Amino acid sequence: MPQASRVLYLGPQLRVGRFDCAPGHPLWRTANETGPWPLLAFPGTAVEIVQDGRAPLVANANQVVLYNPHQRYHRRLLDGRGDHCVFIGVAPSLVAEALAPVDPAAAEREAPFTRDHGPADPRAAVESRLLARHLEAGDELEPLWIEERALHLLAAVVRGLTPAARARRTPAAHVELARTIERALSLRFAEPDSLTQIAAAAGCSPFHAARVFRACTGRTIHGYRHCLRLHAALQRLDDAGADLTDLALETGFCSHSHLSAAFQRAFGAPPSRWRGRLGAARLRALAGLLWAGARRP
Repeated sequence: MPQASRVLYLGPQLRVGRFDCAPGHPLWRTANETGPWPLLAFPGTAVEIVQDGRAPLVANANQVVLYNPHQRYHRRLLDGRGDHCVFIGVAPSLVAEALAPVDPAAAEREAPFTRDHGPADPRAAVESRLLARHLEAGDELEPLWIEERALHLLAAVVRGLTPAARARRTPAAHVELARTIERALSLRFAEPDSLTQIAAAAGCSPFHAARVFRACTGRTIHGYRHCLRLHAALQRLDDAGADLTDLALETGFCSHSHLSAAFQRAFGAPPSRWRGRLGAARLRALAGLLWAGARRP
C-alpha cells in the first residue's frame, strides 16, 4: 500500500506536502493522528473529517481544515476518488504569532486552534495547489520563496477565522442541517438544483434552509456552490485542449461566457488566460497574479 502522506518541502519551521488516500487505503478504517505541529489542510476532494470531541466536518474546497498538534481524527468517504489535499505544517510559535491579533490567548494553549476549520479564500485555496505542484515539478526553489508563500497562506486563513463563541450558540440541529446541505452540494455542485430541491432533500423548507445555512457557514447556498464550481473548473484547466464550453457545462455553469465572467470576478483573469499554462514554468507568475489582483467571487 503506497504511503498516503508525502512531504514536498521540509524547513526548520514549515513543511509543505500532499496527502493522497485512495478509497481502499487502511487509513479509512482506523484512527489517524497528526504530528507535533499544527496543520492547515486544503482539500482537493470532498471528505468528512471527524476530529475527537468535535462534530463531523464536510471538508471540501470551500474550507481549510485546521489540526492542532497530535490531533486524533477519523475520515469518512464522500467522493469516490478518496481524500486528496495539500497540507502545510507550521511551528506552534508561528501559528501563535499569526493568531495573536484575533486570539491573543493562543500562545498560552497547547492547542492553538479553537476551531476545526475556517473558510478558504479562493485565492489561497488555488495557491496551495499551485505551490504543491511547483514543488512536485522539482524546480530549484529558494526556501525563502517557499516559506513566504506558505506564511501568506497561513495569514489568509487567520483573516477568515471568526470567533468560536458564535458557533457554540448555534443549535445542534441547525449545525446538522447545514452539514447535510454541505454534503449534498459537495457531491452535486454541477447540478442545477433549485433552493426548493435542495431544501426538500434536506427535509426542510427553502426559507429554513437558506436562513440556517447562512447562519452556520456565513455563506449563501448559491455562493457556496459557486465556489465549488470554480474550484472544479480549475482542476481541468491544465489541459491545453480543454473546450471551455464543455468545461463550463460539466462544472455547472450555463455557458462559456458565464464561466469566463465568474473567473474574471474571482481571479482577475478569464479561464482562457489560464488554460494550458499551469505548468511549472507558469506557477510563480500565476500565484503572483492571484495574490496581487484577484477579487473575491
